[in-house]
Amino acid sequence: MKEKFYRGLYALCFLGFGIFIFYNQTSWKSDIVRQNDMYEFVRKEIADPSVFTIEMNAKAYIKDTSIAREMIIPPDNCSATGRASSFAVKEGGYLLTNKHTLHIKEEYCMESILRTAKEKHLKLSRKDVNIETEFTARDGNGNEYPVSVIAESKNQDLALLRVIGISPKPLEISERKDIRNEAVAAVGTPFATRNTITYGNIASDKLKYKRIVVAIPVSPGNSGGPLITLSDGKVFGIMTEVSQVAPGVPGSIGYAIPAWAILDFLAEAGL
Repeated sequence: MKEKFYRGLYALCFLGFGIFIFYNQTSWKSDIVRQNDMYEFVRKEIADPSVFTIEMNAKAYIKDTSIAREMIIPPDNCSATGRASSFAVKEGGYLLTNKHTLHIKEEYCMESILRTAKEKHLKLSRKDVNIETEFTARDGNGNEYPVSVIAESKNQDLALLRVIGISPKPLEISERKDIRNEAVAAVGTPFATRNTITYGNIASDKLKYKRIVVAIPVSPGNSGGPLITLSDGKVFGIMTEVSQVAPGVPGSIGYAIPAWAILDFLAEAGL
C-alpha cells in the first residue's frame, strides 16, 4: 500500500511540476507578445507619423569685417550643427521641442568667436557678432522640411515650431495631473538615429525641479521627444534632461516637463 501511495504522490508531484512549467512558459510567451504589440503600437501610432528630428545649423558672423580680417578668418567664421527630437502637437504642422536645443549651437559659436578674439587680443563683445540659424525637420524616412520658430516659453524649457509643407498627425496630450508609478515609453531621435523607443517607468510620485522623474535609458538627443504613458498612449511629458554618471555618459534617470505645463504653453501661444 505504501509503495502505491508514494508512486501516486510522485505522479501528482510530477504532474504539478509539468503544469507549473507549462503555465510559466505560456505566461512568458504572452509577455513577449504583449511587449511586441506595445512596441508596434508606439512605433506605428506615435513614432513614425508624429516624431521628428530637428536639425539646427547655426552660423556666426562678425559684423565688422575688418576685425574678422585681423582674426585671419572668414566673416562666417563659425558654423555648428545640432540635433534634437520633437513631436506634433496640433494640426497645421505645429511641433514641440525643448527651447535649450534651439540655442545651444548658437552659444557654442558665440563663445568660439569671443575666445578667438581674446586670444588675439582683440576687443569684441556679443553685440559685435550676428548669429543666424536655420532649422530643418526630418521624418523617419529621411524627408526634410523647413521649420520656423513660432514661440518660446519664458518659464519652461519649451519651444513651438511649425514645419512647412506637411501636417503630421498630432499626438494627444494627457490632461491628468496625478503622478504615479506606471510604465512609460520615451520616443526620440538620439544621435540622428531613426525614431528610437525605450521603456521604463515613472520613478517618483513627486516632481523634482518641476520635472517628472523617469527611470528610463535615454540619451541627450532624446531632448524634445514625447514621454508616453502606455496605459492610454497619451503624451504625459516632454523629455528635457538626462542624468550623467560621468561627463558625456548618460545615466538611467531622465526628467520630463509634465503634460499640464505643455498645455499651458500651447494655450499661451494661442493654440
